[in-house]
Amino acid sequence: MEEIYMKKKSFIGVKFYRVNDDNTFDIYRVIKKKGDSIYQVLTDEGKKKLHEFYMPFNNPQIDTSSAVIQIFGNTLAFKKYRALWDQMYAEKRISKEELDKVYNTFLPLYEHADKTMLTADAMVDSSLAAMQLMLIARAHGYETNAMAGYDAKKAASVMGLDPEQYVPVMGIAIGKPDKNVEELKSVRYPVDEVLKFE
Repeated sequence: MEEIYMKKKSFIGVKFYRVNDDNTFDIYRVIKKKGDSIYQVLTDEGKKKLHEFYMPFNNPQIDTSSAVIQIFGNTLAFKKYRALWDQMYAEKRISKEELDKVYNTFLPLYEHADKTMLTADAMVDSSLAAMQLMLIARAHGYETNAMAGYDAKKAASVMGLDPEQYVPVMGIAIGKPDKNVEELKSVRYPVDEVLKFE
């Protein structure tokens, strides 16, 4: 896993070549692990919608990738939490004491939270799932490009979602880089500028 992570690159401005492979569906299984988000897997017809709210510099990845996964955080995911915890109790995965503890601690935090907190929480959950998805894609021999650069106010509506509930997090283009196109090598901050010990 460390090797997969350390060699992971974001293919910015690089065209992909298309991959039609049943193996790609194994990559999407990670989606099942994160129920707090909405994932839309877009192929040719679906990707046309992205041009309505993405900035043009993302077009090479959008148009040449095998698929783009557009990720939205669900700010109202907490409304299903009680049912999920009740199911865990019914299946004897947790005790009644543990269930009561959940009911009296973090669940009320969500149920009384404001939109800012719910949005931030949805963004964190979805971003963690996105990183897992990109690492799994690389483990299967694919590369990805995480894409921002879009009109966040238009994204949900264009994709048929309620913009009051769903917040756009990122798009992920998946494919294999076209070796005939020169790769743009991005630059990262030095470690000592971003890592501090106290």
